[in-house]
Order: sequence, then structure tokens, then C-alpha cells
Amino acid sequence: MGRQWILLMCVLALAIAGSGVLTPSSSQVGRMLVLTFDKDEADINDFGNLKPIDLKGWSVTNLGNGCPTNPTGRALNAGYTEEPDARVLAFSIPTDADVTQGTVEMWLKPKWSMGAREGHTLFHIKLRGGYWNGIWVGYHGTIGPTTEAFGANIMDGVDHPAYVGDAEGQLGWKADEWHHIAVTWTDHSLYVFADGKLVAQTFSETPFRIGDNEGVLCIGGSYGFGETKPLAGGLIDEFRFVNLPLYSPDNPPDPMKKVTEPIDLGVAWLGYGARAFADSVAEPELMTVHVPQLCNGEYGDAVSIEDFVVVQLPKACEVSGFEWSRDGVPYAGEKGRGWAHVLPYPLAFKFEVSLDGKSWETVVNEPNFRISPKFVAQNEALRFRFNFAPKFAQYARMTIERKPRGYQFVMLDEIAIYGRDGRNLALSEGVKAWTGDYKRKRRFEPDLAIDGKWGEQSCWKSATKGQGTLTVELPKMMEIQKVQFSRNREGFKRDGTPSAGRVEVSLDGHRWEAVAEFHGAEPKQRTIVFKTTKAKLVRLVITETSDGNEPIIDDLRVQ
Repeated sequence: MGRQWILLMCVLALAIAGSGVLTPSSSQVGRMLVLTFDKDEADINDFGNLKPIDLKGWSVTNLGNGCPTNPTGRALNAGYTEEPDARVLAFSIPTDADVTQGTVEMWLKPKWSMGAREGHTLFHIKLRGGYWNGIWVGYHGTIGPTTEAFGANIMDGVDHPAYVGDAEGQLGWKADEWHHIAVTWTDHSLYVFADGKLVAQTFSETPFRIGDNEGVLCIGGSYGFGETKPLAGGLIDEFRFVNLPLYSPDNPPDPMKKVTEPIDLGVAWLGYGARAFADSVAEPELMTVHVPQLCNGEYGDAVSIEDFVVVQLPKACEVSGFEWSRDGVPYAGEKGRGWAHVLPYPLAFKFEVSLDGKSWETVVNEPNFRISPKFVAQNEALRFRFNFAPKFAQYARMTIERKPRGYQFVMLDEIAIYGRDGRNLALSEGVKAWTGDYKRKRRFEPDLAIDGKWGEQSCWKSATKGQGTLTVELPKMMEIQKVQFSRNREGFKRDGTPSAGRVEVSLDGHRWEAVAEFHGAEPKQRTIVFKTTKAKLVRLVITETSDGNEPIIDDLRVQ
């Protein structure tokens, strides 16, 4: 059939700017790319380009070779009938496209069986900030000397794999069989589904550092990144990528639902023209993340740091030195790998101490730091200690003032703070450590509760302790019977969880009717069902929270 293919999509509606009581919305509606491969020309791509930037020899099958949801259609021949060589289907996307959360799904008919020793890349977005950084879905035939793995990996300086290890035994897929694959990621979690079942997942205490990408979205392989990646080696059909999380362990995909069907986000979605308001909105906060692994004395679990690290000791005491490590795993010696000097480490930094966490005194200032290959070869671990005149302090802060070119973060393994007696005070019971980014602030506009995303970086937060009202104006007057909401849809965060309140509806915004009440603190998605009623506005009135803190809602849906 030649290079026939189609980009067929369910169009996501344009955003209608909404606003809260205190601040205007900064939310963006999700984008979608759908490929069914059943026509000869492109349709629409929310990411901008109507045609792929490269087909690299891919072709589509004849009619009648489609996947189980469209068996009379066509599929992409991604190396199914011949060796794939360097072929890949690639689309350009904006380098600043928001892919911090998302879902990719497809049907795959491999020409290989689980247990094969070669690898196969099904989907890849290369991220900036390191040659290995990216969002990857595929099959590792060489994950170990005798094992293989299937799944996904978010690489942000550290690997975050969600793999089905020894996939041959656990999945048992055979060549020439169709299987449905879906992968969803949020700011902390990565889920992999096979044939509608959750088969692998991972969770990161530190949010994934997914920033700008290199402008290419690849299907069936990787493209133009200086090395040839293992390609799909099969048929791919009914492909969809959405930069919204669509699935979770509590809400797995339905493999038989066509990707051309509308995604189910309810009627109170920003993309359908809904707007959200609140009686109060919390002030923006500096984005900080707890990183206890920096002060646990265990090496080999490096984390990404953007701007600074703060360590809070249980009480004020005399400190006289600090040490940071790139990784406690030996790279050196005659048999060492010797490549740690190319990894993202601080090129300039300062170390400050404080008694109250507000007024800081600089005790170490390093404007031009380098790790030489010779140093790596002569040392068994990359640990760097700096001594200074003794100071009384309860807080210590390391600020990264310069990073390697092209990197948004550096990698640190451990922070040690030494007292006059040489003891590492950072290992004391009750020590807290957190990192943050001076440039970004966490915002809490009401529209963030109806933007289709989940988690701590996309939620509304009230400015009133224990109380708050979140109101949604629907695109038009309609009949509704259900409201769903969550403090944290994945259940990892519990502060500010609503524990009592009610659902109210209105036709005009003046007269309100209570249609349901709720009690009990559940951070994950809650469903409130009531008698079918007409409404133009719906509001969630929160009267109590589980801990008395300001209510937080990361996802609100109306049906």
C-alpha cells in the first residue's frame, strides 16, 4: 500500500479562560494525537504538525489487517514483515509542550515473542537535560543476562522504570498476537497496563523532572538522537497520545474502546468550556519536595536537585563542615567506569547556615568546581567535604548557582553536616530535608481542579482552614446525577482531605439546592450520586477537613 497512514483524532475543545475569585486561571487544556492508519492523509494533530517529519520507510497494511477494535482497517507495519532497520514514525511537537503528565496507548502485534533477546522501542519522547533523558515505552530483551522486561521508563537523570520483569513468564506473549498496551504517568507515578490489567507501576517521592523536550515524538522507535534504538518489529494500530492521565489502578483502560471515542472527563472539564470559581484561593507557594534519601546514610539513590537543598536539624548545634556526594557507588580505581565526571553535578554552589531558616550566613562559596577524570580514577566514591569555622545553626542550605549547560538539575546522593566532634549531624533522628526551585511556584487556581490532571501540581486549595467552596459553571444547562472529587486521586497525599460537606446545584447562580451530603475522609476519588436534576452551576461546599487544614481538590468531575 506504500506509505499510507492517517492521523484521525477526537478533537479536544479549545480552552475557555476561566478565573477564580482571587486569581485568573493559568490552566491549559490537554492535547491529543491519534493515529488509526486507515486513510491516506493526515487529519488533525493538537501538537501542531499535520504530517510526520519522517516516515523512514514505514508502510501500512492492506485493509483487513487492523487490530481487534478495527479488524477491517489498516495498521502501521513497523517492521513486521521485514527488518526495521532505522525506520520510525516521527512527529514534531513544541519543545515546551507540557508532557509532565500523559497517557500513551496502542495495539501491538509483534513478530517476536516474550523471551526474545533483542529490545523493541514502541514510543519515545526525548527530553532535554541529558542524553538518556526521555519517556520510553517498550520491551527490554537484554535487561539482564537471562531475563527481559516489558514496560515504561521515565528518565529524568534517574531511571524510574515500571517493568514486568521476566516478561516471558509473566505475560507469555507470542508472536503474531494482538495485545493492547496503555501507559499513564502523573507527577509522581507511572502505570503500565497490558490488555486492560495493571502489570507494573512505580512511585517517586520526588516529582518527575519532566521539562522541555527535544521536539520529536516517536512511534515505533527513537529518532535522531545520535544512536540507533531498537525499533518496534511489529504492527501498531489505534495509537493515541494524550498529555493528560487517563488511567489508574482504580480506573484501568478498556482495550475494546476505540481511541476515536471521546475521552471520559465528565461535563465539568475545562476543555468542554466549563469554568471554575472558589470563595478563596491559597497564595502561591514555592515548590518544595521532601527528599529524605539525601540524609539517610545510604549511597546509590541519587536524586535530582534544581536550585537548592535545605537540611533542618532537630535543634541548634555547632557545625563546622559539610559534604555532598554525587554517588557513593564506586566509579573509580583501575577497574572503575570513570565516567561520573560527565554527569550533571554542581559547577558553582554555596553553603549557608541559619538559626531560624530566614536569615542566612554563607560559610562556603565555590564559584568554579570541577570533577576531573583523574579524580574519578583515583577515588572510590565521589564525595566532597568542605570545612569552615564552627557556627551555631539549625538549618543548612546548599544553593546550586551554576549547572552544566543544557541541564535543568544536578544529581546529589547524600548531604552530610559535621559537628565539631566529626559526627554527621544529618543522620540525627528527626532531621528533615527538602529541595525546591526558586523560579517556579505552586499555584492553586480553581480551574486546576477541572483541567483533567491530578496531583500536587494541579489542584485548587482554599485559603480558609477547614472550609472552602469550589464552584463549576457547566458549558450549558444540563441534567446531572453524579459528582466525583478527590484530594489526591492516587491517594498519596492526605493533608487537607475534605471530611464533611455537601453538593449544591443552581440554574442561575442565585438560588441553590443541596442535593447530597458527604462524610468521611477519603483522599482518593469519591463518587456522590443523587437524583437526576438540571443545573448550570454545581458547587462543592466543604465544611470540614480531616486535619483542620485548608481543603485541597486535585480533580473534580460532574456527570
